[in-house]
Amino acid sequence: MKWISETSYVKISEDNMEARVYLVPTELLEESSKEAEEPEVLDDMVSELTEYLHDNGVWAGIIESIEEKIFREKMFHCEVIVAKGVLPVDGVDGWYEYKFQLEHDNKPKINEDGSVNYWNISLIEKVEQGQVIAVYQPAVQGNDGVNVRGNRLQGHRGKELAPLRGRGFGRKDDGITYVATMDGKIEYVNNIISISNVYEISKDVDLSTGNIDFRGDVVVHGAVRSGATIKATGNITIDGQVEVAQISAGKDLVLRSGMQGGDKSSVKAGGNIMAKFFEHTNVWAGGDIQADTLLSSEVYSGGKIMLQGRRGIIIGGSVCALSGIETVEAGNKLEVPTVIVTGVDKIVLQKKALLEKSLRESEAQLEKLDVGLAHLEKLNIANDPRRIQLLRSKIQLTAEIKKVKMDLDAANDEIRRASGSSISVYKSLYPGVRLSIDNTIKNIKYEEYAVMYKNDGGELVSVHI
Repeated sequence: MKWISETSYVKISEDNMEARVYLVPTELLEESSKEAEEPEVLDDMVSELTEYLHDNGVWAGIIESIEEKIFREKMFHCEVIVAKGVLPVDGVDGWYEYKFQLEHDNKPKINEDGSVNYWNISLIEKVEQGQVIAVYQPAVQGNDGVNVRGNRLQGHRGKELAPLRGRGFGRKDDGITYVATMDGKIEYVNNIISISNVYEISKDVDLSTGNIDFRGDVVVHGAVRSGATIKATGNITIDGQVEVAQISAGKDLVLRSGMQGGDKSSVKAGGNIMAKFFEHTNVWAGGDIQADTLLSSEVYSGGKIMLQGRRGIIIGGSVCALSGIETVEAGNKLEVPTVIVTGVDKIVLQKKALLEKSLRESEAQLEKLDVGLAHLEKLNIANDPRRIQLLRSKIQLTAEIKKVKMDLDAANDEIRRASGSSISVYKSLYPGVRLSIDNTIKNIKYEEYAVMYKNDGGELVSVHI
């Protein structure tokens, strides 16, 4: 060594991440300030310092620009940081970004007016088919570091997670996106995701459960208390009694213990309804209705109404079925006003006539548009605004015709299902009952027994059954 004296020293930090040099120059170095400006001489000086650092245990992180600076600017007789280690960078384990709530806040919601809505408590989370429920974020691998002594400092290696387990969902082609394969409720229990299209409630539906709005089937093993609302796109089955509530099923509805509606309740089903009884309730079914008792209720069925239980009775209210009504008894000895209706409603017939007229007129107009378009095609005028206007009119009219045809098909189907409908009473038909079949009305003035009424040429006639 000809540049660095023996009184120089190197100091390494306790964590071995930094090295400082205290450089005492030799007399030769003190006298060669001009020589330090020569590249070759400067290179020799830096090489000697590097070797000196190696001899003192510094093997990594040496900052060459600092080495040169020490000699150029004569940074002698002071400690200068000449080497720095590189800290390791830890990787990140893979993780799942869930697109649904893993836990639910069962606290009631506060309305804008400050009142508390206890019915909208959420105990479940709903998902739809195709909805993204989770996205996997792959692990990020870390980088190793090194201290000034040249020792490697290992960074944490990110670990990949296993695919999600459960049912009711699948993984897209990208391998990281998970989507629901059905409508229903989603649950996350013990690291397992389950999507089910059946929402089962083991207790009463009340303030503790809140209202229910579910894509799928709902099964309630308890009762439904006053004020509750239950909606489902599928079937609804309720084991206990239903109080003043709103029930809506996209498919079938089963009330095993009946419903006391208090004149403030409504029940609707896209399919069939089966119930022990309905009292003071508005009931609508797209299909058939089966029950033991209909008491002072407004009832409509797009199919048949059948009261064939041990009692099988209709008392009070209005009961209407498109395809016919069967009951054990109708009315009572107190002659409570009771309306029983079946067959084709004159409103439907009027609607059909109007739809047929509209269809004829629209199709005639469409023919005129086609003639006009054909004429303009022969003229072969580029970008003719008249042709563009006619095409727009044709598109709009075609859509209107399609809608009219769909409505007409629905009216014809309703008329078909109502054809030949009848009202059958297997035991007593009491005074106070008004029968209507295909808009022909008959008021019952005397008690009749085991009769079936039909419309025969605009007159209601009965036969014994």
